[in-house]
Amino acid sequence: PKSAFVPAVRVGETALSMLDFDYTPDNPKKTLTITPAGTIDFGTVETNKPKTVNVNLKNTGNMNFTVDSANIVMKAGVYPEEFKISFPFTGEIKVDETKTIRVKFLPLKEGLRQADLKIYSNADVKTTTIPLKGTGSNGVETISFVGDTIADFDSVEIGKSSQYKVKYKNSGTVIFNVN
Repeated sequence: PKSAFVPAVRVGETALSMLDFDYTPDNPKKTLTITPAGTIDFGTVETNKPKTVNVNLKNTGNMNFTVDSANIVMKAGVYPEEFKISFPFTGEIKVDETKTIRVKFLPLKEGLRQADLKIYSNADVKTTTIPLKGTGSNGVETISFVGDTIADFDSVEIGKSSQYKVKYKNSGTVIFNVN
């Protein structure tokens, strides 16, 4: 970190009012802390509907460091469009400062989707890998009955049929077909 010493000092007829110098602590640490910690789980997300999470990069050391780049490496069978950095960050992170990267998950298929977010910096750990996972779903099929939910057919002769009207409402997120 930079330090400044402000008192005025006279050297002959020349006055120095500020000294600007780099200060290195006795035990220098460039520590990148990621939140949320561990695997970033997007949960279950409907296919073709995006979900975005913030990944916070905090300098918890005692020296500034620079994030050079970040990228996402897909696991086998995952399409490049499924995980993307939607708000990148590169640059210096000062001591106790937090910067944010946004990662978008857009599942194109059902099932578990996985990738790794990689952050490259000049921190003590040069490459930080954050596992990403989410589950693609084709939506939720939910049917709600309106009114009485118990059908009372009274008595019906063997081999005969009876009718009963039922009203229902699709309260899910996908088209529900009734056959």
